Amino acid sequence: MLGVLLSAAAQLLIKYGVTGVEGQTGPLLRAALRWPLLAGAGCYLVAFALYIYILSVLDVSFASPVMVGGVTLLILLGGYFFGEPVGLIRVAGAALIVAGIVLISFSVE
Repeated sequence: MLGVLLSAAAQLLIKYGVTGVEGQTGPLLRAALRWPLLAGAGCYLVAFALYIYILSVLDVSFASPVMVGGVTLLILLGGYFFGEPVGLIRVAGAALIVAGIVLISFSVE
């Protein structure tokens, strides 16, 4: 679960880091020098290390869908922090992802 939260935090930080960075002379370079992007990369690094550990103790068919579950969290947080649309279709899609994760978790022996 910590890996999912760190991955979601990484995506939010990176989005924040690149928001408003425009121009013709290297917007990527300017974004790379902002602390949110660097913090997001750090969160991804820690999440990746946790994922490696998780794969050493769990089946990949269980671990991977759980990590993807962070998408559902990002739908809500993207709406809250960045004003992104959170419509019925996105909520329904997130519900289907959660339902799939629940079904997969019941199949673990």
